Amino acid sequence: RDARATIEIRLSEHAPREGLPLTTYTLHYYLDNGSSDRFRDGTTFHVPLSYREGEWNRFTLPVTQHVVEGFPFIVGEDNSLNSLLLGVEARHGARASARFDALRILQELSGGAAFARQREVIDLVAADYPGLRQLQGVEISYASWHLNEFSVDTQLLDYDALADQRGIGRDAPPVSDDEAHRTFATRWAVELVHARGGLVSYNHMFGVGLPGAQAVRTREQILDLLLDEKLYGADILEVGYRDRGGHPLADHLWIWDQLALNGIRAVGTGVSDSHGGPGQRWRTGINNFVTWIYAASADKADLIDGLREGRVYFGDLSLFSGKLDLRTPNGVRMGETVSTDRVTEEIAIEIDGLEREDSIHVVESGVHLRTDHSNGSRFRQRHTVSLPADRDAFVRVEVYDASGGAKVFSNPIYFVRGT
Repeated sequence: RDARATIEIRLSEHAPREGLPLTTYTLHYYLDNGSSDRFRDGTTFHVPLSYREGEWNRFTLPVTQHVVEGFPFIVGEDNSLNSLLLGVEARHGARASARFDALRILQELSGGAAFARQREVIDLVAADYPGLRQLQGVEISYASWHLNEFSVDTQLLDYDALADQRGIGRDAPPVSDDEAHRTFATRWAVELVHARGGLVSYNHMFGVGLPGAQAVRTREQILDLLLDEKLYGADILEVGYRDRGGHPLADHLWIWDQLALNGIRAVGTGVSDSHGGPGQRWRTGINNFVTWIYAASADKADLIDGLREGRVYFGDLSLFSGKLDLRTPNGVRMGETVSTDRVTEEIAIEIDGLEREDSIHVVESGVHLRTDHSNGSRFRQRHTVSLPADRDAFVRVEVYDASGGAKVFSNPIYFVRGT
């Protein structure tokens, strides 16, 4: 009664409901021959397991089944197996001793079947959030550099096919050149997504290091790599990070500009890459950027069209909830590329939702050219850009609050010479 072996499975956080706070839910298994009753206490579902003392005992724990049973007020499958703790618990000076061995985690659904079930679960969860539209996607992060696929018909990649192409099946020797394999896998993935009409985002250009991490490569080294590989054919670049992989926002913007100056005009986005939990709050964390898309609707096809056209701006959702756009008198809009032989072009900057004394920075071809300040929520300004005769150019806008905090960023309008 006072000392026993225990297995604790920690799940996902869930929104406040049933009088419970925003917190992590838990399955608590414990060895107990005195009771077979399962019960919930707050956010923990307790499951006793009968056992034979002094012998090896084999337990099969139907985790998904118990989550569904223990928390009927949520969609039980909407959980991750976040952590698993094995040990003993005791009280009143009692002692317990247990040995654990031969742990196996069996996934009943995998591959395409799991992906299809996830889509069904998304629809089930959506009933609790009528104001939110969630669209299923996937990060391609096995073997390749990390990529996001944006397709109407998103699919999981067939990594067995990749292994066959590279001659690295189960019985083959290990890969001898990780960098070459990663490059091959990245281009292979991009080509497959493009073949079905989708777009690809190249993610966290400076690596997976979270805020405060040490830089592994300089921005110049990353730029050389991305130029050599022509961004691996990706269409979108994650630009909006305040601190990622040991590099500040300024370095992300610099890479984006330098790529554009070399003819690689990637659509810039801002993201959180939050994996959830108290340590990665997507709204209040340092990397809390989101991306806004001008689109005909919230359907996948329309959103992808908006991304493809660069009709995108990004920023801090806690500081900005307005609108931003750029346009020329002849109808060219933010995100577009226009071929021109003009020596100057006029751009209208249109921003709604500002605060007084926000600063609006105009960036021409990677150079900060001017700064204006808002007098209220609505900002309208015209800017004349000089277009060099011997090279392409672009104009984009950055907005910072009165304390210098990054607020919102446009995509550029690109001006190119020739066709």
